[in-house]
Amino acid sequence: MYLESKNFIVRKLELEDREYIKALEETRPWAKGMLKFKDSLSGGDGFDYFEPLWAEYMNENYFWCIFRKDGQFCGDVQLDRNSETEYHFYIQLMDDAKIEGFGTELFEQLIEEIIKESGAKYLEFELWNSEDKARVIFEEAGYDMTDGNWEYSC
Repeated sequence: MYLESKNFIVRKLELEDREYIKALEETRPWAKGMLKFKDSLSGGDGFDYFEPLWAEYMNENYFWCIFRKDGQFCGDVQLDRNSETEYHFYIQLMDDAKIEGFGTELFEQLIEEIIKESGAKYLEFELWNSEDKARVIFEEAGYDMTDGNWEYSC
């Protein structure tokens, strides 16, 4: 999938995205805790949580990167399979990503393509936590994420 709007590009994860995804993962609260714990271990330098994640992401069919047209990496979109027809839909964003406008420009097109590629009948839009920056995208697109999720019937 490759989608383009006035200000954004969404495309399939590629090998060249490794450092972007690693930087994104390192901003997640769970990763910060793991890295802090690793640093407290003697010999912790040999521990690399990211490599298994990267290998898994490269094998995923439903993993896309979000970029601004000026080249700024904003984050990723992940679709996790729950069953043949049900998926969890996540958007992870970099802390400094300028994402305003994505929901009005590209969100519905993204959902249409995801449904076409995956065959999904139900998507559950989910936020990682109450401070999740993806809330802006969902709400710009008209979804009330007050409860942290929204069930979308395709």
